[in-house]
Amino acid sequence: MTRVLATAATPFPVRLTTFIGRATELRDVHAALDRRRLVTLVGPGGAGKTRLAIEAAQASTVDQKWYADLAPVDGDGVEAALAAATGASEGPGEDPLLATVRRIDAARALLLVDNADLVLDACAQAVESLLRSCPGLVVLATSREPLRAEGEDVLRVPPLSLPSGTGDGDAVRLFLDRALLAPDFEVRDRATIDEICRRLDGMPLAIELAAARVGTLSVADIAAGLADRFRLLSNGPRTGDDRQRSLSASVEWSYRLLTETEAIALQRLSVFRSPFVADAASAVIAGGPIDPSEALPLLARLVEKSLVMIDERAETTRYRLLETIRDFAGERLASHPEDSVAARNRRLRYFCELAGQLEPVPWADVPKEFVTRLESELPDITDALAWAEQTGDVDDAFRLIWGLTRFWRDRGRAIDGRIIARAVAADGGTAAWRARAYLTATLAGLSRHDHRAAIGHGEQAIRWAVEADLAELAAMARCLLGWTYLLTDAKAARSELDEARRLAEDAGSPGILADTLTGLAMTRLGADLPAARVLAEQALTLAQQHSIRLEECHATAVLVWIAFHQGRLDELEAQGVRALAMAESLGDSLYQGSTLVMLAIGAMLHGDSAGARVHVDARTAMARASGNPAMVRFTESIAALLDTVDGRGADAPATLSRLVRAEDTYPMGMVAVWLCDVSTAVSLAAGEPLDASETAVRAAAYAEAADNDWGRSRADLAAARVEAHTGELQAARDLAHSALVRADHHDDAMTTVDGLELLARLESGRAEPALAVRLLAAAQATRRRIRYLHSFDGPAGDRLAEELRERLGEEFDQAWADGSELSLADAVALARRGRGRRGRPALGWEALTPAEQRVATLVGDGLTNPQIAARLFVSPDTVKGHVSAALRKLGVTNRAALAAEATRQTSDSWT
Repeated sequence: MTRVLATAATPFPVRLTTFIGRATELRDVHAALDRRRLVTLVGPGGAGKTRLAIEAAQASTVDQKWYADLAPVDGDGVEAALAAATGASEGPGEDPLLATVRRIDAARALLLVDNADLVLDACAQAVESLLRSCPGLVVLATSREPLRAEGEDVLRVPPLSLPSGTGDGDAVRLFLDRALLAPDFEVRDRATIDEICRRLDGMPLAIELAAARVGTLSVADIAAGLADRFRLLSNGPRTGDDRQRSLSASVEWSYRLLTETEAIALQRLSVFRSPFVADAASAVIAGGPIDPSEALPLLARLVEKSLVMIDERAETTRYRLLETIRDFAGERLASHPEDSVAARNRRLRYFCELAGQLEPVPWADVPKEFVTRLESELPDITDALAWAEQTGDVDDAFRLIWGLTRFWRDRGRAIDGRIIARAVAADGGTAAWRARAYLTATLAGLSRHDHRAAIGHGEQAIRWAVEADLAELAAMARCLLGWTYLLTDAKAARSELDEARRLAEDAGSPGILADTLTGLAMTRLGADLPAARVLAEQALTLAQQHSIRLEECHATAVLVWIAFHQGRLDELEAQGVRALAMAESLGDSLYQGSTLVMLAIGAMLHGDSAGARVHVDARTAMARASGNPAMVRFTESIAALLDTVDGRGADAPATLSRLVRAEDTYPMGMVAVWLCDVSTAVSLAAGEPLDASETAVRAAAYAEAADNDWGRSRADLAAARVEAHTGELQAARDLAHSALVRADHHDDAMTTVDGLELLARLESGRAEPALAVRLLAAAQATRRRIRYLHSFDGPAGDRLAEELRERLGEEFDQAWADGSELSLADAVALARRGRGRRGRPALGWEALTPAEQRVATLVGDGLTNPQIAARLFVSPDTVKGHVSAALRKLGVTNRAALAAEATRQTSDSWT
């Protein structure tokens, strides 16, 4: 008698929906089947292993194909299930496996063994026996972990691809395909669909369950419902397998395969919010029933079981939990409150120890690879700090904050400053730790450009450092407070930095002293550039003597800025390349960004637009990544200037003018004033005098707000350009001479060249054409010498030279030769001697033209621009121009101040 196990082979499941994507994975499976006889597709529940395996098997060209589903059987039933799948029949007393061998024999065949998860040992043994006995057989298996059978080739099934810059991704395609089964569904909110697919980690089962909700919920409601995903995604097909009917059942299936210690380890790993390294996992897993020596083997087993993923995006090996797995494990951990608290405490201690590896002083070098690692850990560091705050663990909170001092100096933007602020505001902790924490809070605020918060924290850091009698820490706090004041109050900055210098010298701290000298150099940028250069060079020498690379980088960067302010463009380029290389190697984003701006401007002025574009693009990417809107707009203004230089887009000059006049544009040093000046020239060349006038007012406001004398020289030039355009030639001469005097004080060749060229144009309109030629020749000779090759006035200089040649005839060549031989100082002296009789003053009420005084008086009477235009029978634009000119000449920045001054002048005239 023969016992028939199956009259026919088990058919492959027939799918009623479209197979989406997986082109790469299908190629990988086919390639693996060509080179190995046992291939196992491994992945978490709901990853689409079965569907992928069926698609690959059905595309195979073998003679026979069979499908065996092991989900319903236990270990003892595996051999019978395989026999049934192949249609084998068993003789009297014959083993089912032998019957299967006899059925397959030497045929070229493929056997798909699905769901081997619960019967791994029995499945591995049976498959090995079949492969040894049937030379033409190939086995394709699916499981949540490898079979560990001889000759096995394991392919991990990844989630579906997510939306990116190169396309929608298969995850979105799957969602749309299934959602379109619902009546009346229209694709309207792609961004939310993208978000759903990302939050579901691109897992096919979860996406299909979410798409099935489209008939009753909007995509926005589905996205909101993912906060409780296991309740939301419980609507699978009634005819489906139990573990496919809900997301919770699918994860629960995997969870039941774990040992007790594996389950505990998975639960503890759910405290991580971002990918983690092995030693972090070990620190959190170990404890309670799990010995430290067991932690890493447990992590490895969880990876094998597809519950912990290896993060393929990381340069070093990092691990992560899919969001669904993390939520599930987190719920299980929450049901054990003591273990949950202990796991989070271990994570906090781990990050405290990690941060402690940094030398906790702001000038210490941080290896770039360590910076990269800390960037990756920031979500967990932030969460650990919040946990310390929540539990009142002030000491650990301060330890973590202080350990990351140097890191947050450069990357304060990357952490929520409110968390640090709440931590330092908490009760408890010694004065010494509190001083350190406030110091770090100062750095974080400075890095985020939140100067008000940084000043408040800096003052507290000084207070607690003095109370703790920590002289070096007090010097450090004074130094940082001085840096914080740099952009808002130059006088306060100098005061704090002078005191920090004294304290640093007394404490014998070269790092703080170098940082202080660099800061003092910054305070002199607008007041005395030669003195600033001396201070920066002293800081550089000190940093090099003591091998303090960070301060060497900072001092070099400041020398780059000084080179820009003095028009030493070759030095700017050489020092800029050095500073950029050091900043990149140190991971110092602040100085890397500012040096890129300087190099971009230097290349632009050298006439190298392509080189400038490289630096601008790099800086733009950094600014956008920083999340600081003002820094983004400042960088966009540099890009707009370059577009203007290159002739890219007719609206580039207007864009530049709008950006540099924005109230919240970040003024990096006095580059913003320089930008306003060149924008004024660009607007005038583009035929936009109103934009030019308003931009000149903004230049003066920038310079006055910072009490910056170098900035005033550029603001004077901007105002002079506007006055010259409006025909106020004497006022323009006065302003140009004022700019020359200031530029000469600062040894600023670039501003001197611009001022001489403007004066040459002004003098050419008087009976002094020979003087104009000499000034123009001297300016252009210096341009060539310092390689200041781009003029923002366009071809005006060349046109002026031709006009003067026509007027002077043979005398032109001699005058040009004489001017070309003048030193810059001699050219300035020549311009000053030829100044002539003064007319109307450049500044003050008397500087206003009669028309401007009438408009200002009407502003004082409370009239609007349209009302003034109607009263004076002029256009509103004319009124707007007069208002801008009056603001500039009176040194005020708003209409209310103009009205007050006009009222005062009118009152004085009656007394």
